Amino acid sequence: MLKSKFIFISFLLIFISFLTGCEDPLPDDYTQLNLVEALLIVGKPISEIRITKTLPLKSEYDYFDAIIKDAECFIYEGDIAMQLIYKHSDSAEKCGYFFADTTYLVKPNTTYRLKIILNTSNINNNNKKDTITGTTTTPDNQIA
Repeated sequence: MLKSKFIFISFLLIFISFLTGCEDPLPDDYTQLNLVEALLIVGKPISEIRITKTLPLKSEYDYFDAIIKDAECFIYEGDIAMQLIYKHSDSAEKCGYFFADTTYLVKPNTTYRLKIILNTSNINNNNKKDTITGTTTTPDNQIA
């Protein structure tokens, strides 16, 4: 009986050590990534283009902390450059970069280019500019 208790306790201790030994610590090698969410809808103004960054796993996620508010953001229709401005809102869905001229509507069958210049700094505090670009062609406005 004493031998069976000893064997049971031994297996229990080994099992518990396996459970606690399998957990990985949170990674410390965080690298920030930048994300762009942009929709151009034919017949609508250019609005709600969001530029966000990832946050470290060790911090609590807050969408408003992730928003990049100081980027230079441009949309090009051919040679026409449209600078977008950042507008803040209490609603995360309404924050983002907008084209100030709300009478300009996205055109069908048109190629648009997006250029975002991010203000970042490296370890030596030298100003460095990272650029994100993208291109899309809007669909025909006809409903099939």
